[in-house]
Amino acid sequence: MRTSLTALFFIAASTILLAQQPPHATQPPAPIVEGAPEQPPAPAQAAPEQPAAPQPEAAPAEPDDLNEINIDYRCRILVQDRPNAAGHYSRPHFSEDPSVCRLKDIHHTHLYEEQLDNGVLKRTSYQVNECTYVLHNVTPDSIAFVVHQPVTNGWHVDSEPAPVDLTDGVASFRVIAKPGQTIKLHVGERR
Repeated sequence: MRTSLTALFFIAASTILLAQQPPHATQPPAPIVEGAPEQPPAPAQAAPEQPAAPQPEAAPAEPDDLNEINIDYRCRILVQDRPNAAGHYSRPHFSEDPSVCRLKDIHHTHLYEEQLDNGVLKRTSYQVNECTYVLHNVTPDSIAFVVHQPVTNGWHVDSEPAPVDLTDGVASFRVIAKPGQTIKLHVGERR
């Protein structure tokens, strides 16, 4: 009698546990009995088949959600924080850190371009100012570098990638760097 009560308790408890599982839960595997021939697992009750949607890969943090490091045209890092969200900046404060940002390949070039127009050779001269910002992410998270480059009057930005913003004569370039990654940002202007 004791064995049958224990078996009845086990069956009742298993039935209650299975009834509490959500319908998409898989059935527990059948117990393995030594010496018995192996049986294939019972097929789980599946919902009607639907075409499988491609699973998206784990997406990195959204570019808008990243912390930003603001860099000026002299490769200085803006370190001033507002006292509170409603407060205004008094005066910008900068810090220099060559392990985060440094300027490389600064060129001021005067060039000529020749074109043949209706049999007449036209020579146009133009000037190019360009530099490369070498930006290094020293943080353990992905970050966005925002480089603010002033554009001289009469000049226009000639860079790849193009600036994300051009306001009041300042072009802002935004690049995203993964932890430990070094990015070279070429910025140029032409007239």
